[in-house]
Amino acid sequence: MGINGIGTEVKGLQCPRCKDIIYSRANHDFRRCSCNGIFVDGGQHDYSHRAGAEVDLIGAVVSVTLTVDATPAELFEDWNKGIDKFGCIAAPGVPNPVKGLQLTLYPIG
Repeated sequence: MGINGIGTEVKGLQCPRCKDIIYSRANHDFRRCSCNGIFVDGGQHDYSHRAGAEVDLIGAVVSVTLTVDATPAELFEDWNKGIDKFGCIAAPGVPNPVKGLQLTLYPIG
């Protein structure tokens, strides 16, 4: 868990092409999936933006809610200091740097 033993719920997207799950940790945290098919920006609460590189990808993007093993302050520091432990969860079959992750997948509709 984070420094206080509490996880942080974040909203992200799963790319239909490469299956990476991405989420923005801070206001100016621009994240792309590994195939550059989709991106997120704007953090969790301030002004969240998301888009796809191709129109056909946008309809297939899956919205996800994650419980990340970090506090909001740790997520910000991860982005601000360029640590990059959080923000992108590699597709299945690729080592996942985020342990203790709980996923709930919701189709965008």
